[in-house]
Formats: sequence, C-alpha cells, structure tokens
Amino acid sequence: MLNLLAMGRLNGTLIIAMLACAWQPVMASPAGLPGDTLKPVVESRDSAAIGIVQVSGKKNPGGAQIDWNIPVGDDLKQVNIQYSTDGNHFTTISTARAGTTSFKDDWPSSRSTAYYRLEILRDEKPAAYSAIVVISTENSSSYILLQTNPISQVAKLKISSLTAQMFSAEWRTSQGTLIQSQPFQVSAGVNLIQLQAPDDLIAGNYYLRVMSEDKKQRQLFRIVKQ
Repeated sequence: MLNLLAMGRLNGTLIIAMLACAWQPVMASPAGLPGDTLKPVVESRDSAAIGIVQVSGKKNPGGAQIDWNIPVGDDLKQVNIQYSTDGNHFTTISTARAGTTSFKDDWPSSRSTAYYRLEILRDEKPAAYSAIVVISTENSSSYILLQTNPISQVAKLKISSLTAQMFSAEWRTSQGTLIQSQPFQVSAGVNLIQLQAPDDLIAGNYYLRVMSEDKKQRQLFRIVKQ
C-alpha cells in the first residue's frame, strides 16, 4: 500500500492528509442530519466513567462485527451493544460483560446501513456512550470517525473522502446551541484531522457536527470534554 502524507493548516486546524491506495473499511456517515433535532446529551458528566474507548466495525459475510477496547476497572459492570436504523434512536440488542471485546450481529438482507454504539455501565455512575460506528453494504470508501472520546483540547477525526473538498465542524451545546463553526479542507483519500476545541469550552457534554460541502458526508458526535 502506498501512503502519501502532507501537512498544512487552515483556520487554525491542523490537517494531515494521507492518500491510500488500499481498500478502506466500509463506514459511511449518516445521510439525514440537516433537519435533525438535537437532543440533550445523555452521557455521564464524569469523564472518567467512559475512559478512552476505541470502537470500530466492519461488514462480514452474513453479519456485522463490532470491536472495542475499554479500560477495565473494578467498577465496570457491563457493556450494552446498541443498534439504530437512523443513527439517532438506539435500542440495546445485546449485553457483554467486562472483558468482552467484540460482538457479531446478523445482517438482514433488507438492511443497507446500520448504526452501532456502546453503552458503558459502571457502578454508581451514569451511563456513558461510545462514538457511533456506521456500517454500510454500499461500495463506498467515505466515512467520518471520531478517534477519541472524551477529549481534552483536541478532537481527532479520521475522514475518508472520494474528492478534495471543504468540510465544516460545528461545536454545539448539549441543547443544540451553536458555539463555533470551523471550516477545513480535506484531500481525496484518508485524512487525519485535529480540531481545536473552542478556548472557553468548559468540561461537560457537547455535540460535534461534521459535514462535507456537498452534504453527502455528515456525522453527529456526542462528545465528553474533560
């Protein structure tokens, strides 16, 4: 695989472009966010409750596989795997105990896109949620992923785009009020983006909405700011 790296800055945003010639995991962004209604964040306000959660997914023959890495502590009770058809309303479809790191879901022939997330339950703490994993059967290499959650001062994104184009990132309160909008450029291929959080952003729960200029790629993340 040939990777070409390039670095630059636009409006204070560090952009590292990586053009890859190999096949990428099929993880596309939700397709219906412009008119969506932002709802209050339900994640824990105790950022330690979620830890550094890494979650990914892929389409397997006959099903989808979700993999994760969650720091296991004495207070970790269980992990609920949640599924959604629209990326907004989730239902628990399975429960995994502490130490489990993967889940396989049957894939109905009528389903073209599926959304998954993890609900992390710890003793005497509110539920915390991972980033959303989107899996599609379509032959597309476009996706938007949040690589770390919670964040400190920087939100790290991995964006695969079929074309070079502008994106925008909107920081919003848990009630949906716009805090700041950041435009940034991506190249065709895989891009590693580091978004600087607004200077006056205090610890708590927020939304980060990322959208391409052509509106074909959209993703809404619920973020815990440390």
